[in-house]
Amino acid sequence: MQWPTMSDYQDAMQNPALAFKDPGLRTGVPVTDGLGLPRPITGGFASVYQVVSGGTKWAVRCFLRHHQDSEQRYAVIGRVLSNARLPYTVQFQYLREGIRISDKWYPVLKMEWAEGEPLHAYVARNRSSPEALRDLAEAFSEMCRELRAKSIAHGDLQHGNILVAHGTLKLVDYDGMYVPGLEGFPSHEMGHPNYQHPKRGKDHFGPYLDSFSEWVIYVSLAALSVSPELWDRLQVGDEQLLFARKDFVDPHGSRVLKLLRESGDPLLRKMGDEFMKVIMIDDLSSLPPPDEVLGLAHVRSRGLWLPQPSAVLGKLVRKVKPPWVGGQEPSQEGAGPGALVAATSAGSVPSWLSDYLEPETVQFSPPFTLDRAVMGGCIGVLFALFRFQIAGYLSIKAALWCGAGSLVGSGAVLLWRFLGRPELKQKKALLAQLKGVRSEARRVENTMGKLQKEKEALLERERRSTDNIMHRLSLLAAEEQEEMARVQAWLGDRMKSISEAREALNKAEAEELARAANTVALPFLRKKASAIMEHYRRRREPLLRKEEKLRLQAEKKRDRIRLKYSEISQMLHARLAEVRMSFGKDAGELDKKIASENTRLLSLRETEVRLSRELKIYSEVSFGAYLRRVALIWRR
Repeated sequence: MQWPTMSDYQDAMQNPALAFKDPGLRTGVPVTDGLGLPRPITGGFASVYQVVSGGTKWAVRCFLRHHQDSEQRYAVIGRVLSNARLPYTVQFQYLREGIRISDKWYPVLKMEWAEGEPLHAYVARNRSSPEALRDLAEAFSEMCRELRAKSIAHGDLQHGNILVAHGTLKLVDYDGMYVPGLEGFPSHEMGHPNYQHPKRGKDHFGPYLDSFSEWVIYVSLAALSVSPELWDRLQVGDEQLLFARKDFVDPHGSRVLKLLRESGDPLLRKMGDEFMKVIMIDDLSSLPPPDEVLGLAHVRSRGLWLPQPSAVLGKLVRKVKPPWVGGQEPSQEGAGPGALVAATSAGSVPSWLSDYLEPETVQFSPPFTLDRAVMGGCIGVLFALFRFQIAGYLSIKAALWCGAGSLVGSGAVLLWRFLGRPELKQKKALLAQLKGVRSEARRVENTMGKLQKEKEALLERERRSTDNIMHRLSLLAAEEQEEMARVQAWLGDRMKSISEAREALNKAEAEELARAANTVALPFLRKKASAIMEHYRRRREPLLRKEEKLRLQAEKKRDRIRLKYSEISQMLHARLAEVRMSFGKDAGELDKKIASENTRLLSLRETEVRLSRELKIYSEVSFGAYLRRVALIWRR
């Protein structure tokens, strides 16, 4: 039967007393808009109306699309949610005879009206409050953990289906929900594209459905709590938080992932790198929960999840003695970068704290005997020149020229000494290494971009090839039906003439029997009737044989048609399987290459981060710092 449209529901809602059978809804009043018409909240699957009855607010969910197993699904979902007693869900009732339209009853879902603000609106309003966003991320993570513990998946976690009210979360729209007891059922909807993995299909339906959406929302909330300016910088908030489907289809070209992975904040970098790995996973059932991978809840519990944790932890870590090898703290002077890096990353320092450590900076180590002699000599020469000029032994011009020469000569010697310092050589080596790593990372990114485009082109060619074969199969099926129809029409025409001849014989037989009954004497009537019936039976036998022959001919024609089109169909299906296998093999090879390059890129990024952190300890290695150290003006 034809399903009602939104306009049909709109008309019916204007008269609840006639439209509903449920007593609570019959006496209710729908909430209206400025024109006095019932105000719907419409999605792709249903329109929802708010009905107020006796001080109670109900949500009436009217289906725009319906499936045969909807009642069975909702029965299982309702039973599981009722037993689970989760604070994030609302009670509902599936009404088979829910709303009457054109004298026919259609099902609706009667739910408690959930008060709250949509997730993206709440985030937009509180984006300048990192504490509120951290609390929201933690509440969202806790909700997901409880759902996982019950093997429940909402199926469409997105901003419109998560309401925030007084610090608590409520879930609405259970059309795509998975609960224990729905094993083997297909998925009727794919969820919001800005929150779902590109590989999700109708075959994906299980307790893992929310894994990718949880990553999208969790990373968005955590990133905004660390860097609120991302909201305005990326101009998001309409149909997404931070990420959109294009970020998942082409993660290497994603602007938001690039900002996270290249951020100066270690927390953002870690989230960006880990989320990139998750996007590259094709098996949706194997996606790990974000809080287990990122460990943010672990850090949060120690009060260390702050917008700029390094500055805070640096002061804390400086008070802690690093676990030096051999139990002895090496002297600062003469220590190379390897010793400092090893000292700050080895031993008993917790792994979750390593990204926040701020090791002591490298200083120029003695001896400075020659350097100070050069500087002292220069000062002595300048003083002597000054005295000679005052005493009249030198002109002002000669004194200035000699002083300038002394300064230039001393500066050249000190510069030569500075360029030969091991600390500077180590810094230059790290800079060169960092430059090489960044160059290699850009090359790998370009390679991945080319591989991704090659894969997209390959998939497009596969789609065109399979569409072409499927089109030919559909044309083939249509041709087969047309030929079958022609055979049936041919048989119908022949059978019609035979049927007319049979009816004429039956009529003639009946008339002759009637005449015999009126003219033949009763003792001879039985014999006469038998003779008449035998005569017409013999006349009908050729018609029966002809009819049977026509049926056999028609069946043989059908068999030939079936055989002909079956052979062609088998060839096309074999070609389709061959195309899919060939393209699948090529796509698999490209996926392996992309995964390999991605692993290499992640390794390079980790190396880049490590080198950048090591370079921070050489921030005081400069010519000015060297001169201050030689002159004993500056000490750590």
